[in-house]
Amino acid sequence: MTQNQTTSGLAVASEVLFCYDHFEVTKMPFSSYENIDPVTGMPTDTEYDRFINDAYGKALKAHMAAGEGVKKEKMCHVPVGDGYAVYVITKVNPKGTRCTLEWRGFGGADNYVDARWGYKITVPVAQANIYMAYDLTP
Repeated sequence: MTQNQTTSGLAVASEVLFCYDHFEVTKMPFSSYENIDPVTGMPTDTEYDRFINDAYGKALKAHMAAGEGVKKEKMCHVPVGDGYAVYVITKVNPKGTRCTLEWRGFGGADNYVDARWGYKITVPVAQANIYMAYDLTP
């Protein structure tokens, strides 16, 4: 189908047959990876790319300013599949024994989420420290 082409017919979803009279297909813009931000290494071709790139740039500055060790605003890269999931430390408890991490969609085209960590998790600092070794920031 071409951009904005309309059609009608039958569709099968989850073993249930649906009839439809009309739907419209719109071609979504995809990154061509022709325009790469020199600081973040991420594409800036589409509006979505620029939004993610700006958010990643802010997170990267906070990551660098936080210094060494497991601290608030540091990023962890957790290996998943053939890529990685990106988490940002949002809180370290006063004793410095546990930290809360939240998922961020900075993982490139795949946007993996770790099956064990999900979108938000509190883990021992020692566990987060393991994934600090996978620092893939530019």
